[in-house]
Amino acid sequence: MLSIPRSNTPQLCSINCNTPRAAAAAACVRIKASMVDDSSAKRMERAWLISKQPSPVSCSSCQSNGHVDCKWCGGTGFFIIGDNMLCQVPSRNTSCVICAGKGSTRCSDCKGTGFRAKWLEEPPVHK
Repeated sequence: MLSIPRSNTPQLCSINCNTPRAAAAAACVRIKASMVDDSSAKRMERAWLISKQPSPVSCSSCQSNGHVDCKWCGGTGFFIIGDNMLCQVPSRNTSCVICAGKGSTRCSDCKGTGFRAKWLEEPPVHK
């Protein structure tokens, strides 16, 4: 039986191929073995798996902005009833409580990133 010493330095292992035992094994190979520690093997495996993942695609709901117009205030930042604003002069009492007066909210389809995983289906059409 061939045993390879376990060390951190590369070793050259060889056996005499002219012996009957080696001939009976029907294989004689010169092997250069080097020790690879488990953490580097795990890092290489992780890097390979990450490289094989599909790249994200642009979110079609927000056109990759990560935010959409607030549905409650229509993107104005103020509450609207019908076609008229509650107050012509902006004050802190009339700002939209949903978007905090910003006029936009985080896109619920991409969670504000602007991108979606390629394997996900297209987001539903909002009415």
